[in-house]
Amino acid sequence: MPLATVDPAAFLDALQTEGGASRLLPHGIACQEHVVYGRGGEHELTLDLFDRHTRPERERPAIVFIHGGGWAGGDAKQFFGQAAYLSWKYGFYAVSVRYRLTDKAPFPACLQDVKAAVRWVRARAERWNIDPERIAVAGGSAGGHLAAMVALTPGVPDYEGDGGTPGISSHANAAVLFNPALDLFTRAVRQGTKEAVRKLLQAEVADAPQRFKDASPQFRLHPSAPPCLILHGANDTTVPPEQATAFHSSAAELGVPCELELYPDVGHGWFNKAPHFWPTLQRLERFLAARFHLQG
Repeated sequence: MPLATVDPAAFLDALQTEGGASRLLPHGIACQEHVVYGRGGEHELTLDLFDRHTRPERERPAIVFIHGGGWAGGDAKQFFGQAAYLSWKYGFYAVSVRYRLTDKAPFPACLQDVKAAVRWVRARAERWNIDPERIAVAGGSAGGHLAAMVALTPGVPDYEGDGGTPGISSHANAAVLFNPALDLFTRAVRQGTKEAVRKLLQAEVADAPQRFKDASPQFRLHPSAPPCLILHGANDTTVPPEQATAFHSSAAELGVPCELELYPDVGHGWFNKAPHFWPTLQRLERFLAARFHLQG
C-alpha cells in the first residue's frame, strides 16, 4: 500500500507531534521500500530509499541511516522521519538500511553490510547527481556504533566484505551518532560482557580483549577521521553517557571535529519520540548544513 503524502505543513506538524511514529511523506517525496543493495552471505540486503520525484539539477548530498536494536533487532523504519525530512528540505538521497543481525552472523557481518550500502549509494552518484564526497552516516545505539565504525575504518580489509558494489570506497564524510555504543571493551571489563555484545562478538572480554577493542570506535579514532555529532541522553543507562564524553575528549586531543550534545533528564532512545524528535532533528540539520554547506 502506498504511503500517505500530505502538504509540507501537515508533514512538519506530524513530525513535531508524533515524532518517529509518523509515516507521512510530504508532496514531492517518494519512498521505495526494500530496495536490494547487496547480499550478506546467503541473505539479500535491502534498504528504504527516500528521494524527490525529479532528480535535482544540482549535485546534492546523501545520508545512510542505520537502525538500533542491540545488533539483534530493530527496524529500518526507525529513521523514516529524519530521512523524509532531509530529502524534502535539502534534496538528500536518503536511505535507511537493514543489515544482518546477530542471529544470522556475528561481527563484522553487520558492519560489512552497512559499508556495502555506502558503496551502493556512492556508486549511484553520477546517475542520481549525488556528491560522492558529501555522504554522511547516522545511527542510533547499535546503529550509532556501526555508523561510527564506518566513519573510522575506511579501507580496513576485514570490515569491507564482499556484499556488493566492489571497487567503490565505503568511506563516510560525516557521522551523526544518537546514543551510540562507542566503547565495548571498557564497559565489559568493568561490568562484565553484556549479552548483546557477547552475541555480537561471540566472546567474553577476558578471552578476547583485542576483539572488543577492535570493535570499539573509542579505540579506532585517528586524526583524519571525519567530523561527527553525538547526541546522548544524560540519564542513559543502556549506553552510559560517559562513553560519549570520553570519545569527545579523545577526538579533541586528536584534532577531530566532534560536537557533543548531552540532553538532561532523558534516557536511551529518547530522540525518536515526541517532544524530543523535533529538536534533535533540528540539531542534526544544523550539523549537516554547516558541514555540507546546505541551503534549504
